[in-house]
Amino acid sequence: MTRPLRAEYPGAFHHVINRGNAGEDVFKSLRDREKFLDYLEAASSRFSLRIHTYCLMTNHYHLLEDPGKSPVGGFILGCPDFVSWVKETFISSEQTNKEKPQLTALQSGVDLSEIVSMVGAIFGVQSEGILAKGKKKNLARDVAIYLSRNHARLSGKELGQHFGNVSGAAIAMRHKAVAEQLKKDKQLQSRIKRLEREILKIKMRPLSTTTCNQFIRETGSRNGKGKKA
Repeated sequence: MTRPLRAEYPGAFHHVINRGNAGEDVFKSLRDREKFLDYLEAASSRFSLRIHTYCLMTNHYHLLEDPGKSPVGGFILGCPDFVSWVKETFISSEQTNKEKPQLTALQSGVDLSEIVSMVGAIFGVQSEGILAKGKKKNLARDVAIYLSRNHARLSGKELGQHFGNVSGAAIAMRHKAVAEQLKKDKQLQSRIKRLEREILKIKMRPLSTTTCNQFIRETGSRNGKGKKA
């Protein structure tokens, strides 16, 4: 049964309550609360809201507000800066979790072509050599598959189509192989950490084509010009 529509009119008072998913904490430190209040102040000013009182609990908060002369819908989530801060602080490092299906929708996906280009820059190979199947012991290809499966938000079948029309099972096998190799290969750990830092930048502040190309050129100048795998 759906809830009745919220009554909104000038001068109305709204009791706003927002809880963490599954009762989880939304404020983990005093700094979290301070940051929230900073953004609440900015949102109130932007949308001409009046916050009469508030209560910040550990896993939820209460607000008593009225929208003034002109009710504005959709303000509760906050300004884009606040949303980006929440995603960067609490969501970006979360792994896929069946008990938290909302994570998939909130986490930003990264374009597969950007991942392949950056992997090529790190390993000194061209994208064609990463995407084409057939060559054995193609570490650059395996790393691109590993990162794409983690960050591109594509199914194994979809990734297989990009990587030379291989099966989803083949994608899963290469991903597992890299995960195992990471446990003992420190050089590979270093490379993937560097790539994941760049991927995080894309998720939080989407790179323009110019910025992405700049990273590839800078990396290529340190590793030498890219060559075919």
